Amino acid sequence: MVSTAVVLIPSPTPELLRLVAESDDGSDHSVRIDSHGRYTVRTIERSGKRINADGGVYCFVDDVRAFAYLAVKELLLSATSPGSTRDEEILRLRRMDDDAQELGDKVFDASVWSVVPILVDGTKFALWVHTSTVGFAGVADLGPHLVTLHGSTIPEVLEFSMKELGTLTFEMN
Repeated sequence: MVSTAVVLIPSPTPELLRLVAESDDGSDHSVRIDSHGRYTVRTIERSGKRINADGGVYCFVDDVRAFAYLAVKELLLSATSPGSTRDEEILRLRRMDDDAQELGDKVFDASVWSVVPILVDGTKFALWVHTSTVGFAGVADLGPHLVTLHGSTIPEVLEFSMKELGTLTFEMN
């Protein structure tokens, strides 16, 4: 089974895109957008349950709660804490993980996450959004793909397209 890698990007396509991370198997890509604020969109293909070389079953966790946790964790990781010691940084990372897990578990709690429409290739989907002093984290289930968004400010216009990775030009870091 060969699939073409796709990524979710704003529509119309902004001039400045940076591919900041991708998985070895091509099913997970993160793109940083530097227009209308700076934010990152991560597109993860649902790949099903597979069997590895040792005969074990593996899969990517693909429920909204797990991705809400991931979106919050990515947001919190983007906030730096300069000048901290190694022990302070370890403690910060543990607290961050606990906070992200707690917030991810509450993704369907309207007092913690709001639902806003996100338009993808003409179809409206639900985007769960959590905002904090650090910025925003969002998660959407698009069927064959799950996406996370995080950054300093949520874009005013949430209109996106799925584009084949090979058709886009990325700026180098």
